[in-house]
Amino acid sequence: MNQRILSVFVGIFFTTVACAQIDEHFSSQTLSSSWSGEPSKFSVEDGSLHLSDEDHTGSAYLSTYSTSMEDATWEMHTQLKFKPSGSNYVRFFLSSDSPVLNDALSGYYLQIGNADKQILLYRMKGTSSKKIAESEKGRLDTSSVSLSIKVLRSKTAEWKVYSKLDGEKQFTEEFSVVDSTYLTSSFSGLYCKYTKTNASNIVFDDIVIDGAGEKDKEAPFISSVSYSDTLLIATFSEWVNEDYLKLSVTPPLDYTETWNNAHTKLSITLNESMEKGKRYELQLSDIRDCIGNKAHDTVVPFAHVEEIYNRSDKVLDLSELKFSTRKAADSSLYSAKKISTQPCLIFPGEVKVLTNNIEGVTSIYQSVVENFVEMASFPSLRNETGAVVLFRSKDSLIIDNFYYENTMHAESVPNKGKGVSLERIALSGDEWGSSAATNGYATPGYLSGGEGYSKGDASVLLSANEVCYPFYDGDGNFHLRFVLETTNYLATVKVYDLKGVCVRTILNNLSLPMEGEIDWDGRNDKGEVLKAAPYIIRFEAIQGTMGRMIKDSFVVLLSR
Repeated sequence: MNQRILSVFVGIFFTTVACAQIDEHFSSQTLSSSWSGEPSKFSVEDGSLHLSDEDHTGSAYLSTYSTSMEDATWEMHTQLKFKPSGSNYVRFFLSSDSPVLNDALSGYYLQIGNADKQILLYRMKGTSSKKIAESEKGRLDTSSVSLSIKVLRSKTAEWKVYSKLDGEKQFTEEFSVVDSTYLTSSFSGLYCKYTKTNASNIVFDDIVIDGAGEKDKEAPFISSVSYSDTLLIATFSEWVNEDYLKLSVTPPLDYTETWNNAHTKLSITLNESMEKGKRYELQLSDIRDCIGNKAHDTVVPFAHVEEIYNRSDKVLDLSELKFSTRKAADSSLYSAKKISTQPCLIFPGEVKVLTNNIEGVTSIYQSVVENFVEMASFPSLRNETGAVVLFRSKDSLIIDNFYYENTMHAESVPNKGKGVSLERIALSGDEWGSSAATNGYATPGYLSGGEGYSKGDASVLLSANEVCYPFYDGDGNFHLRFVLETTNYLATVKVYDLKGVCVRTILNNLSLPMEGEIDWDGRNDKGEVLKAAPYIIRFEAIQGTMGRMIKDSFVVLLSR
């Protein structure tokens, strides 16, 4: 199935920046850019932060970078112009691994208000929260709450929570508890839950956070990329400061950029189409995280990818094959493209990756370069629906034919499958599915389900003579010598003629020692000496315990 990929070249360097303390009193007329989340639901008025989501029932949050966790202190003043309840309350996020406070995260928060008018400390994992400490019931049982909060956490992970209502002379210790589940933090923040009548009745001020924390020294990097003809999505490893980021498309195209709430996913909508035949690149510079760790400039070239798997028992020459699509009107073949201008063999059970940019694909996906074939151009394929046809050039014999629709993708994949590889689930069947997000939405050069292979490492040595003399009185056999880095390899060795027909099986799934030699005497499976001609020896060995596979081919001339 058609897939377009953005491959990324990123060089990372690190800077050391001291973790900033938070000392926010909202003295300016506007909200500081250090706060992210849902700023449109808040306003700064008279030196305080006000919830301003009038006439709506819902939630709102703001978050800011904070690593304070060891010997840490969190302070805040809040005013709830109503009696707290299970539908109207505030959460002061002390720590979080995500800036998105209304979604799954790991961290701690202090909840001010519930049905029992309490102050409570929660530990959150994913979307589930576990209460680990609480104040006495009725602590906030007043018609309007004006409350100062102070939270302390020691080096030994003891939490102490203090509060003081307006009119009280000193802080009261509400509770203490030891919990060391999470030892680091990346963000702190504010979260409001409210009904329509209280959508403008929450106020915050005097937020102070101090303490030691683990310093982030790693620069952000692009963890996955995908695009269609009109939409490009780049996902980063962490929060990216868009105030510094500079980007452009070359050759120039008009586009609109948007970020998700977590500032980790950049979506670029192209307002004009890319010209066929042109090479486009996305250029990113000044990529920084919250505290200034910065990556080198990044170039993202566009690349097109198709995969071919040989499930026959013959060797095929890709130079004799073409790719095409079909016309919607009459289903006739059109836009046919030759796969290779040079002889290029694909053996039974082998995968070949066809692309116009080998370097681009292999720079982001862990693939074996030997499995790649570079094509000059591809048929024009639509994202929504279409057909892919593989056929033989000389007689237009259809080898494979696949009609696809974007509805074949899993419902969970983004953007209706744009930029996501559609792959055969079983190589012997006709069921298709979306490549997993954990694979970067593609597995070029790997069999479905993650079955892949490599040629091993430098400790694997294969060598062979180039001529076999079956009638020579001495030793005229073909010899394949091997040195393996470990034991437990099971090997299959077959001989193919130039038509791709297997004429001799030398080994079939037999165990190999770490060092040895495999011989062929120039005969077929019936014991007959073959005619003089070039033959192809295919060596395949898999190591079960480590999952390694070695595949290689040798051309040998059988001579009389």
